Amino acid sequence: MASHRWIVVLGGCISMVTLACSRQSLPQCRCVPPSPCWDSIPWESLNSTVGGKLMRLDQPLVKKCGGDKIASPACAKAVAGLDDEFTVTGLPNAYMHTGLFNVWNTSMNLPTYAVAAKSEADIQNSVKFAVRHNLRLVVKATGHDWYGRSAAAGALMIWTHLRKNITAIASWTPEANRTSRGVPAVTVESGVQFSDLYLWGMQHGHLVIGGTCDSVGVGGCWYCCVMTFVMNIWVRVSLTPHSSMSAFY
Repeated sequence: MASHRWIVVLGGCISMVTLACSRQSLPQCRCVPPSPCWDSIPWESLNSTVGGKLMRLDQPLVKKCGGDKIASPACAKAVAGLDDEFTVTGLPNAYMHTGLFNVWNTSMNLPTYAVAAKSEADIQNSVKFAVRHNLRLVVKATGHDWYGRSAAAGALMIWTHLRKNITAIASWTPEANRTSRGVPAVTVESGVQFSDLYLWGMQHGHLVIGGTCDSVGVGGCWYCCVMTFVMNIWVRVSLTPHSSMSAFY
C-alpha cells in the first residue's frame, strides 16, 4: 500500500508583531485610527502599487443590515449566508470563530484595510508599506484561527485567500534525502483550501489525505504555516494514485 506523507518545508519564518507596543525595542505605538498619524497615510499610493487590490473593510453585515435595514430581506439573506463556512471564509473581514470569553472578541479587532494579494509582489509591497508607515499588519487566508491572530483593530491585512494555484510534481523527494524514492506531490499557494485540493485530486486521479473540515486552508494552523506561506515557502502533499470520495469527508 502506498504511504501517505505530509512534508512541511519551513524556513525563514518571521514572526509579525500585531499588537501595538508589544516589544520594548519598538520606538512607538503602531499607527491606528483615530490617531492623528492615520490621516496622513497615503492609501492611494499603496492601492496603485498593488494594482488596485486595496479594499476598505467594514463589518460583514454593516452594508446589508446597518441602520433601518435590519428588517430587510437583504439583511435576512446576508445573515443566513453566514451559516455557510465558504461564504465566511470568502469574506476578508469575516471569521469562523467570534472570540474567546474574556480573551478576545472579533468584532473589536477588525482590520481597516486589506490587500487582496495575488502575487509575491503584492505581499512584499504591503509589508514595505506597513513598515514605512508603522502600521499593524495581519495575514489572513480563511479566518479559522482560534486565537484571532489574523485580526487586529485598525490593521492592514494581507488577504491571501485568492492565491489558489496548485502545481503538480510528478516525482518529489525531500532535500534532506535525495536518494529516497520520489512520490507524486503538489505545490499549493496560501489561499488553497482542502475543498480545492480534494477536487483537484479527483480530477487528476489522486487521493489527498486531509482534514474533514474542507474549508480550512491547506496551510493549516497559524503558527506552523500561515507566515511561511506569505514568505513563499510551500507545503507539499504526497498523493496516492487513486481517489475515493469516502476519504474526503
